[in-house]
Amino acid sequence: MALPVQVESGDTPGRLVVAGYPYAQMRRIDGTFYARPLVFFARPIDGTAGLQASYSRTARRIDGVLVYAPELDGVSGATVWSVTDERDDVDCVLLPAGLQCAFKHDQYARAEPMPAAHEIIARLLAR
Repeated sequence: MALPVQVESGDTPGRLVVAGYPYAQMRRIDGTFYARPLVFFARPIDGTAGLQASYSRTARRIDGVLVYAPELDGVSGATVWSVTDERDDVDCVLLPAGLQCAFKHDQYARAEPMPAAHEIIARLLAR
């Protein structure tokens, strides 16, 4: 399920893409976990520090159906990609921009920028 919009050619610069496996879409059956991935596209919120994008309670799937967006618990640490058109030989390129770290329905999904994420990971590995 891709949320909330289909990215069209020529409309990609400035968009963020997040992909992960939220707990809300996981099931445990007979000791095995089954997970449905979530992918969403959003524009960064203007005037916010770091990487923040709007994350609504409802979203429109690629096929146009309005659905409830799952909580993002379990997606923390997922790579947030910046969609750019910096290259002439392709329509768009995904560049790692940060790591998803927080969300609040009808407000935001937030990420730590890659340099800050790198420092956090280095500190954790040094323990």
